[in-house]
Amino acid sequence: MKQVLDSILTQLQKEVPHLQYVDENWGQLEFTPPPVKFPCALIDFESGEWSDKGALTQIGIGQISITVANVRLSNSSGKAPARQRDKVFEFYDLIRDIFKALHGFQPSETSGVLTRKSCMPTGDERGIKIRKLIFNIQLNDNSAMPERQVVVRPTVRIVTD
Repeated sequence: MKQVLDSILTQLQKEVPHLQYVDENWGQLEFTPPPVKFPCALIDFESGEWSDKGALTQIGIGQISITVANVRLSNSSGKAPARQRDKVFEFYDLIRDIFKALHGFQPSETSGVLTRKSCMPTGDERGIKIRKLIFNIQLNDNSAMPERQVVVRPTVRIVTD
């Protein structure tokens, strides 16, 4: 899981450069003020369902969440100047850019590709607009398999007279 989350973090930093902060979600948006720069993306492994493949290996379907947040400083009212409204709606361009960077992305050799499942508001608090994107991913976990030790066979040299 570590490799999957780290790979997603790297992909977002590379493909969505206007994100000012990308990190694992450990509750940053609960603080006042939040210890992030905006706009930000916070990554978490939401849940997973696993089934046995045999030989102590499992296959699972997991859900990765990307919580996207930005400070809302402009007015989106129909009477607001067009430039202010455009600034507000840049948030949805950011959501699209994150989708484009992650949908179909394979974060590790032992996983499938990310596919978007949903996008939902999680509450807009203290002037911060927040949306949570959920991506499904297939995972293969072989970590419980005992490691096989490789025995190096000695070289046998037969000498004949």
